[in-house]
Amino acid sequence: MMMITGSSAACVICANPLSMIQAATGLVCANAVCDWKLRAIPADRRCVVCGRPLTNHQCAVRTCEQAHCRRTHLVDRPLAANRARRLAISLQAQKIRLRAARARKIEDADSYRVTIIPKNHDKARPLAKRRRKRFEANLATVIEQTLAHERLVATGAASPPAPLPAIVPPAKALGEVLMQACIECRGFCCRTGGEHAYITQYTIMAYRRAHPQASREEIVASYASHLPSHSLPHGCVFQHAKGCTLPREMRGDTCNRHYCTALKQLTDEVRDIPSPKAFFVATGDYFFGRAVFAAPGFVQLVRNTATEIQRAVDAT
Repeated sequence: MMMITGSSAACVICANPLSMIQAATGLVCANAVCDWKLRAIPADRRCVVCGRPLTNHQCAVRTCEQAHCRRTHLVDRPLAANRARRLAISLQAQKIRLRAARARKIEDADSYRVTIIPKNHDKARPLAKRRRKRFEANLATVIEQTLAHERLVATGAASPPAPLPAIVPPAKALGEVLMQACIECRGFCCRTGGEHAYITQYTIMAYRRAHPQASREEIVASYASHLPSHSLPHGCVFQHAKGCTLPREMRGDTCNRHYCTALKQLTDEVRDIPSPKAFFVATGDYFFGRAVFAAPGFVQLVRNTATEIQRAVDAT
C-alpha cells in the first residue's frame, strides 16, 4: 500500500516543501523564524483571503494569484455583504412599516409587501452644451443608419428587421403601484442612458411610421425640443429631476420595457392580486431615502427613515 508522505505546497518564506499537515494548517514550515517573518509582514501586503505575502502588483487587488482567493475577494464576499445589507434593510423596513402603519391608522400592514428599490440621489444641473451636441450627433447617426437600411429594404437588398415583441403593460392597479416605485427611485436605471438615450433604429422606425414625411433634420429638431434646460448630470440627457421629459411614444424600446429586479419580483408576487400593495424603501449609493405605502388610489409617504435603516446596515 502506497503512503502519501508529502505535499506539493511550499513554505511562503523559505520555499521548503511542506508536509501535508503543515500545508493543511498554515503557510510556513516548522521553522519559527519563517513564522515570525510571515507575522511581521504588514496586513496590507498579505492576501486578504489566505494571508500569503503579496508582490507589489498583487497589492493593487489585495489577493494573491490563486483563483480561489480572487473569486472569494472579488465575487463571493461582495455578494455575501450585499445580501446581508439587503436583509438588514428588509428587516428594519418591516419594523418601520408596522410602526408607521399604526401611526397612520393603516390596517393590514402585512399586506404591503416590503420592496427595496434603488434610489438616484443625483441633483439636477444645467444641461451642458457638449451633452446636447453629443446627443444630436448620436441621434443623427441612428437616423442615417435607419434611412440607409430602409433604402436597402426598398430595393430588395436587405430584409426588414424582425419586429420586436409586443409590450404588455401591467394591469391598471399594478401599474399605479409600480409608478410610485419609479417616482421614489428617480430613474436609477436611467443613469446609463447618457447621450444616446437608448434610441435605436427601432425607435426611429416607430417615429417615422407616426411621421412619415419628417426629414432627418425635423426628427433631430423634434427630439431636441424635448431636452430639458436642467437634467441629472450622471444620467440620460432627458432625465429631469421630476422624470423623463421625452414623451413615451418617442422613447427607446428599453425605456418602455425595463423593470428593475425588485419590481420584476414584486410583479411576479402580486400579479394575480386584484388590489396589490407595496411598502417601498428607496436606497442607493450608500444613501437612504424615504419609504412609501403604495396601493391603487392610495399613497402615504413615510419620512425620516434613513437614520434607522443606516443603523441597521452598520450593525451587520
